[in-house]
Formats: sequence, C-alpha cells, structure tokens
Amino acid sequence: MSNISAATDDVRPLNLERQRKRAKDLRRDVKSGLPTAIARLRAQHPKARPQASDDDLAQDLSSLGDCQLVIARELGLPSWPKLKAHIERMAAARKAIADGAPSPRALFDIAGSGTPALPEMAPALTRHLMELPWTVDGLSLTERLALRQLKAGPMTAGRVFVALHRETEPLPFLGDLMFWS
Repeated sequence: MSNISAATDDVRPLNLERQRKRAKDLRRDVKSGLPTAIARLRAQHPKARPQASDDDLAQDLSSLGDCQLVIARELGLPSWPKLKAHIERMAAARKAIADGAPSPRALFDIAGSGTPALPEMAPALTRHLMELPWTVDGLSLTERLALRQLKAGPMTAGRVFVALHRETEPLPFLGDLMFWS
C-alpha cells in the first residue's frame, strides 16, 4: 500500500503530530532518493518540474516545508497551514461531542467559519444541523417541510417526498430511507 493510500484510507481522525511525523519520514526518504518518495513529490508539489531528474528534485524540494506541503496536498488540502487549521477545527468539534456539549456550538462554528479546503462541507454541515430539533417546536427542518407540503391537502408519502425534494429542500441530501424513518 502506498503512503498516499495509507493516509487517505486511515479511519483514525487526523492528528497533527502524526502528519508531522509523516512529513519528516517523507523528507528522509526524499533525501535518500527513494523512488516512491520522489514520485510523491512529482505528483503533489507544484514546483516539481516534470523534466527535472530525481536527484534534482531530491536536492531542490527536500525541506520539511516542501514535504509538509506534499502531505497536505495528498490529504486534499492546498497547504500545510490549511491542513493544520482543518485538524484543529475537527479536534474542537470531536472534543465538544466527547464532552457531551449541551449544544452543537462547535459544529455551528465550523459551518459558520467555512472550510475553504472542503468548500461543500460548510453547507452540508449547516443542512445536517437543521435536522436537530428546533427549540420552537421540536421539529427538524425535514419534518417542518413535510408538514408544509401536507397543508395543501392529503397526499401519499411518496408525493410528499418528491415535492419536498423538488420544491422546498434547500440542500437535497435525504434519501427516501431516511425520510421514512
């Protein structure tokens, strides 16, 4: 298994210390001229010239910063600082959940501040949070929208589901199985 696959298939939460170690390991491997490490540089580093020899790449792009950039880009983020910020936001959210936070404030903060590296995450997280019971009536947004569809008169659940998705759902994400449960 390549290091890229190992990083993206890892089910553990991202950990900054683990990513730092991976960057240091990559730097060591690049300096040693290991072909898989050089290939990772070629694939992910924006300054890796296609015509450069492996030795030139190992000499020019073997700093810790270069290797941190490669690690971040392998994980789908554009830079090491963006990776670090992402890990810190996710750690804060996990801590709030683990501490049994009485409100999903940490998740709202993530959704509100946005996630530039994962642009679709903030709207999806915002929509997910709308499924929590509202303080006014205890209904989720999906329940509220379904009731609004039924105001026009009786209809089958299938028609409610279709109308919900076609007319009122702000960010369609709900499969019919979730709707029925």
